[in-house]
Amino acid sequence: MFNLLIIKIRRLLFSLVFRFIKKFGYIIIKERKGFRYIPSYYGKSKGKMRDIRKDALFADAANFVISSKRTMLHYDRLYYLYQALRNVINRSEHNSPIYIVEAGVYRGGASYFLAYLGDKLAPGRVRIFSVDTFTGHDKQDIPKGLEGGQVPGGLSDTSYNDVKEYLLPFSFVQIIQGRIQERAYELPVVLFDMVHLDVDLFE
Repeated sequence: MFNLLIIKIRRLLFSLVFRFIKKFGYIIIKERKGFRYIPSYYGKSKGKMRDIRKDALFADAANFVISSKRTMLHYDRLYYLYQALRNVINRSEHNSPIYIVEAGVYRGGASYFLAYLGDKLAPGRVRIFSVDTFTGHDKQDIPKGLEGGQVPGGLSDTSYNDVKEYLLPFSFVQIIQGRIQERAYELPVVLFDMVHLDVDLFE
């Protein structure tokens, strides 16, 4: 009985402290390792959002490319690609080829991610075309006054040969070096099922 009274008093005190602090525009949230504050525009269901890493197929691919530092995309962005790829495969005709192009490959992480998943979800059907300069941002694609922090040669810590070797396990991935504007003619004349544009630059 005494313990129950103590618990009630503690709850009342915490409630009063929280209300007092809230009057000044602050709230107290218990810190949880691996968690971040979520904006309210996610709605009341934000607390029910599932841990996407529990999808074993997705987690295997995402963990690999993130841990190897081959992509700047994190779990949330990779999950968008995963969902898009699944939708494309589910809506495609049985046994028909699935054409994917990625412009802006950087170190090959997203291409590897899509290739790995494509091979698991639709073996033998996926064709990926990965296009990048592999020398960073081209000066002519950065308009004067609209740089937005981008500089010529930005994201140049990569190379064609390095990415080619990294993607060797997937014979259905074709790597094209150069500006997409200049090398698009090398892409097959087909209706692409999925296009991933990750180039940072408007031009």
